[in-house]
Amino acid sequence: MPSQPIPGYGQLPARGNPIGSGAEGTVFDLPGHPDWVLKEFKPGTIATQANNEADNLDALRRVFGDRHVVQTLTPPRRFAPGQPVVLLKQRVTIVVGGEDQAALKVIVDTLKRNNITADVGKNLVWGHTGDGVPRWIWIE
Repeated sequence: MPSQPIPGYGQLPARGNPIGSGAEGTVFDLPGHPDWVLKEFKPGTIATQANNEADNLDALRRVFGDRHVVQTLTPPRRFAPGQPVVLLKQRVTIVVGGEDQAALKVIVDTLKRNNITADVGKNLVWGHTGDGVPRWIWIE
């Protein structure tokens, strides 16, 4: 099976439908890149916010590994005037039911042991990436 194309920041891929929104912005699907999404931050967001989120996910990845932290593509340090601040992220499909509570306890204990502050209630979801295997995944 051929690998899916990876989007880039040089020319942002066409946005598809919005698939979620929150305090920071809106997440869109990318029709030409089914394994990726684009998070567009709200107007007025400082350009470094996308980098901050990518850096925070990298820090979590060093503790929890690749399987449990969404992948991101490193954003540019600056965005062109008038261009929205965005972050390209691996698509995660939320799964309802079957949550592994023992694995969740391990994650919470690891946070405590490493003195890491993270929003487990909002940024850790039970879902899967393109592999279809449900697990706890940090999305922010």
